[in-house]
Amino acid sequence: NIELDKLYNLLYDQHKEELNRFGVTKESLPQLMISIAALSIFPFAARGVIEVLFENLGLDFNRFIEERKSFVADFVLNALKNNRV
Repeated sequence: NIELDKLYNLLYDQHKEELNRFGVTKESLPQLMISIAALSIFPFAARGVIEVLFENLGLDFNRFIEERKSFVADFVLNALKNNRV
């Protein structure tokens, strides 16, 4: 059983300087982490629905996932740079 408060405190303490530079507080760190996880996991959790939609639109799910890797990274970095976390 992982104690999330201890985990967040450890991560914050280890990366405090970088997090402060991007305006991430100890209190907002869980929001940031959950948001990153959601951006990463959602396409797989909803894969069945997304594949049906993509098929109707003539899009390829696997190609989407490959493009998503850089999209999510850029999205998170831009959000941090613009202090929207």
